[in-house]
Amino acid sequence: METPVPQNARSIARNIAYGGMTWILPVALSLIATPVIVGSLGVEVYGIYALVLGMIGYSFSFGVGRAVTKYIAEYRITGQSEKIREVLSVTLLLGLGIGLFGAIVTILSARFLVSDILLIPDVARDSTILAVYVAAVVILVSIFNQIFGAILQGVHRFDLYSKLYNLGSIALMSGNLVLAWWGFGVTALLLWNLITVTISTIVIAIYSRKFLPEIVAGPRFSKASVKLFGGYSASIIGYQLVTNVMLLFERAWVTRTLGSESLGYYVVAATPGLFMQAFVGSLVLMMMPLVSEKTARADEMLPFYTKATRLVFVITTFFVMILVVGSDSFLTLWMGAEFASRSDSLLAIHAVSFGIPAILSVTWQMKEGMGVPRYNFFAGAVSTLVGIPLMIWFSRLFGAEGVAVARLLAFIVMSLSLIHFELWAFKRLQLKFWFQLIVTLAVCTALASLVQWLILSSFGVNWVVFVLAAIAAGSVFFVAAWALRLISDEEQGQLLRFLRLA
Repeated sequence: METPVPQNARSIARNIAYGGMTWILPVALSLIATPVIVGSLGVEVYGIYALVLGMIGYSFSFGVGRAVTKYIAEYRITGQSEKIREVLSVTLLLGLGIGLFGAIVTILSARFLVSDILLIPDVARDSTILAVYVAAVVILVSIFNQIFGAILQGVHRFDLYSKLYNLGSIALMSGNLVLAWWGFGVTALLLWNLITVTISTIVIAIYSRKFLPEIVAGPRFSKASVKLFGGYSASIIGYQLVTNVMLLFERAWVTRTLGSESLGYYVVAATPGLFMQAFVGSLVLMMMPLVSEKTARADEMLPFYTKATRLVFVITTFFVMILVVGSDSFLTLWMGAEFASRSDSLLAIHAVSFGIPAILSVTWQMKEGMGVPRYNFFAGAVSTLVGIPLMIWFSRLFGAEGVAVARLLAFIVMSLSLIHFELWAFKRLQLKFWFQLIVTLAVCTALASLVQWLILSSFGVNWVVFVLAAIAAGSVFFVAAWALRLISDEEQGQLLRFLRLA
């Protein structure tokens, strides 16, 4: 096994850069592929495709690999290599159990789900059921893809993880583009998804074995290891379960009450917000293994917490502003004027909504690294308990926009977990920090929004104008942030070093 290397500022910045690159290329490819796939399938069939993809991504994929990342990082730094075998054995067994259970349940319930719950029309019913069958197998394979990917993160090989992830994304999106262009349907796209995720899992497993020989040292279990790793994973599975329930309910409810066409508009409008959340989350991907290696007390991590939170808040606010102010222009250019007329308000709501968990990603990762993912479970459970009834109520009043607003309110409730985290970790609320941050960002956002709106409203809608408006708004935003001392000279230097590494 490789000797773990201390994580200095340069290696941390490099890991952040590689974390970001795991999403930059997939996002770019998806932005290109989505209009082609929607145009080929039609909005209604694309809604079915998005529904099945949601089942793959948010049903039984419970993040069981998170325990691997945490404990590999922790045990490597303390030299307890024998315990790594135990965490791998427990996690792989748990993943196999969940994967098989998920695949069997999905297959057995496919016909009932499609016919009686989602109320898919007869003409599309059989093809949708077949797509669900394929999704069941993808779910099983994806769990092992997550586990082996988590190993690379635990040994700080974010560079390799990024490259392999991007190769898989290129293969997936390129294949989808070709299949859609040739007129193939949902089942063919999902079969290609299965092929790419299977090959990706095999390749990642090979590299994981190279950097962590304990993988092939044979299974090892003990009562203590099952209790420790199983308990940690139970909390991860718990909060993934409750948050996934809300997302799956959201898509199923829109399909059942408003139709799969409405879901198509709803999901496409949510895509930029989801990408933004995923991108910001990828920037802090290295925080969990890094925190797991720390032996310092929680209050000694306060500077680390405030700096990371400020960075994430600034980046997220900027992206949300660009999407909200330019929602109509962006959707018109991306999907067409007719599509934009039906979903620009949804895009604005979703952008604000998914900005909240993006900001929370710092505390989310820190709680996992500090060994208390149960707090994330409580936050997710309360959010889901609030969100689902609101979705039912608001959808009857405002349609799809009502469902989106309900999700936004649920995430606002989830954001209250910040208060609990600061009281638990630091014994006090960081009121001065939050007041200065929010007020300063409000000024920066107001100035930048005005610039973006003026440019977009003064010229015709085209990509050149949209990009120039975003650049101009970004320049005003970050100059104002620098002038108001939101970004220190030290952080400016770190940002420049990060950009060079990226």
